[in-house]
Amino acid sequence: MPRATRSTKPAPASAGLDAQTSASTSGKKYSLPAAANPRRIFVLPRAASPSARIVTLPNPRSQKPTRYLACPSSGLYEFTQVSSETPRSWLVQTSWPSAEVPDAADELSKTSDELSTLGDGDLFVATAMDPVFILISALYTNTSKDEKRRYLSADDHFDEIPKDASHLWNILRWPTMRAIFESRLAAICATADLGDETMYCLDDLKLLELILAKANCFAADGLPASMEEKFVTKILEAPLAFHAAAPGTVLYDGENTAPSAAAAPSPCIPSDMLALQRQRIAFNYICAMYIPAGVETALRALLAQKVDFAPLDAYTAALSRSRADAAATRALDMTRKHPLEDADDIAAEKKRRVDEEAKKKKMVTRGVRDLQKVNTSGMKKLSHFFKKV
Repeated sequence: MPRATRSTKPAPASAGLDAQTSASTSGKKYSLPAAANPRRIFVLPRAASPSARIVTLPNPRSQKPTRYLACPSSGLYEFTQVSSETPRSWLVQTSWPSAEVPDAADELSKTSDELSTLGDGDLFVATAMDPVFILISALYTNTSKDEKRRYLSADDHFDEIPKDASHLWNILRWPTMRAIFESRLAAICATADLGDETMYCLDDLKLLELILAKANCFAADGLPASMEEKFVTKILEAPLAFHAAAPGTVLYDGENTAPSAAAAPSPCIPSDMLALQRQRIAFNYICAMYIPAGVETALRALLAQKVDFAPLDAYTAALSRSRADAAATRALDMTRKHPLEDADDIAAEKKRRVDEEAKKKKMVTRGVRDLQKVNTSGMKKLSHFFKKV
């Protein structure tokens, strides 16, 4: 009997290989693997030279390794990340010099070939940073409250900065950068010349004056709009039924509870209170961003001795009391505003209860109603006969 054969001719092995190759090629065309280090968009200062490098230094607040931009000529810069609440991306186009492009058609083709998309829409802006914040933690390291501080060289102070994943000594090889760090070290230290070398010892008052000067400069023309609204205007704004007065003055007449012309809302916040609040918020912001927690506590104690915030505290305390009184007054006014509606609600509730009682009585049978009329004053209850002996 003849052997059965296939009616169709089997495909050659090379055809299957070509199909797999084409499938893999098409897959690579539309699904590219994610890059290990995706590109990002940075905005660098004009003063930064081509020799500027991105380095790792300990964060002044948390001491964690953080990226900074170090320039041999202009100093140190920190990166501020600007993000959007909604997902964003960048379409980057590489520009070509006109000398490298012979004609317009070639320029269009080259430009289109160099278009690329960045999935991360964050923007990193390099802003100038005072290197003194990098040095503060090193100056407070291994120094107790009772221990007398000693004069040490700049290198001895630099050695106290954490060296884990740090490029500090690499950038200190640049003469200009080293001079910048030493000048900022002298700004917060008492200095003494020992031969050809300058010795440094931390001065708490000089450090406080430096940070306070930065806070005053920050708050001179007003804080940013978001901070001004949340931490200044909203805190110092008087309620509608309160007239902002100086601390120690009588705000209300005890015998007259009706609002008078003096109880009208203040058209503006007192300038002295505004300046004190801005100064306090700016100082707190700098400490929260660049000063270690332990050092911040010591600086706050020194600030309380140097700047008198008592008028501001008294003013805010008076505002808090007035806000509480205004809230209570509004609640009382709401109860007095609709007395008839409250009476109607009470009458409606009483009628509802009466209707429910009448409905329950109608549902009772005649036998139960007759039993309710029986005089049982001298009779024992039925449960008395079922008690255990």
